[in-house]
Amino acid sequence: MNKQQYLVAFDQKWQQLLEAARLGLEPPIAACPGWTVGSLVGHMGSVFTFWNKWVRDRPRAADKAAAAELRAERERLLPGMSAWRDVGDAGDDRAGFRLEAMPPGVFDFAGRMQAELAGRLAALDPSEPVWTFFEPDQTAGFVQRRITHETTIHCWDAQAAHGVAQPIETELARDGIDEYVDTVIHVTDPDEEFRRAGFRGERYLFRGGDAPAQWLLGFASDGLRVSREHGPADLELNGPVSDLLLFMYGRVGADKLQLTGDAALVGRWPELTGTF
Repeated sequence: MNKQQYLVAFDQKWQQLLEAARLGLEPPIAACPGWTVGSLVGHMGSVFTFWNKWVRDRPRAADKAAAAELRAERERLLPGMSAWRDVGDAGDDRAGFRLEAMPPGVFDFAGRMQAELAGRLAALDPSEPVWTFFEPDQTAGFVQRRITHETTIHCWDAQAAHGVAQPIETELARDGIDEYVDTVIHVTDPDEEFRRAGFRGERYLFRGGDAPAQWLLGFASDGLRVSREHGPADLELNGPVSDLLLFMYGRVGADKLQLTGDAALVGRWPELTGTF
């Protein structure tokens, strides 16, 4: 996918997320315990503000001073955001965004931040230097791609909460898997060393039933190996690329897919990836 395709998908998925949110903010998000549809709207507004800062201040890198500025900016744009975002465990989005603590003006805040980010990204060449949390790729192109796929997954979350989830478009889902295996799964997290210590050479082969694509992931003791070539695997998962992507992110179960091999490895996936 190219820059224009990302920006179009970003806007479409955001509008679809809002449509689902207008059906009601109360339904819980199955993949995000403690969150509701209202939480997603607030979370996305927070994420848009995050990327707005780094795109606007490029190529400044993240540091303690910048983090403090970002927190203050969120609070200025949506009074009450800091307390709402940090409920339960300071600084942990997953503990915050409780519906009962939602400040007024969340829809307006999130909408303004999305429009601002979309405009800034549209004005940038993908090669423009921008700080990101993925060290190998410090470009606007990374942000254009990342925000599109994060919005896509949370759009599906909001739709699923209301029972109106739609499959992710094939090309968008295929690119989402590429992004997942190339970047998301590699992003350092506090449990990375612990997770790697548990790698025992498990090999997963994902094969798209509606797209000529495959992804072979091997969890070797010295790290993750990713290939797009066919090879031996302990578990092969076949299905529409939308369902493959949603499985990777823990949104759907393996019952949506055709399995060949050691089905017990389905339960190992979240332990190995640490992404949900």
